[in-house]
Amino acid sequence: MAASSLALVSMILALILRKGTLLHRWAGRFALLFVLAGGTGALPCALLSDAVWLGRLGFFAQGLAWLALAGLGWRSIRQGRVASHRALMLMMAAIASGALWLRALLVPVQWIVVDFEAYYAALAWISWLVPLVATGVFIRRTQPKAGAG
Repeated sequence: MAASSLALVSMILALILRKGTLLHRWAGRFALLFVLAGGTGALPCALLSDAVWLGRLGFFAQGLAWLALAGLGWRSIRQGRVASHRALMLMMAAIASGALWLRALLVPVQWIVVDFEAYYAALAWISWLVPLVATGVFIRRTQPKAGAG
């Protein structure tokens, strides 16, 4: 859990630091290291959690997607594909934000009557898929049009 928190902090640092600088690169390297540690630790935790099976599956999928995007983003920058790297890292950060969204969306449970297990299982998916899709839409809308210039 600490590694995942440090990954999120490192991603934010990499995002605000000037692109291509040594500080940006080191923040990115630390983020990758922490994502690998946090993501691999999250997989067994997801499977062994007390959540219903659909919730466990959602958390497991989140961990797999996080690790996959981290690996693809690293490969993209190693191949010099900066735009692809940017998009993949933004999507990776969106998935990481799921931990924050999950906690925020648990607050209303205190005031509403709901089947907690079903609500939690839905949040296990919603908390990271909605930010991921929103980020994908943002990337799509902000990327330069082919042939524009």
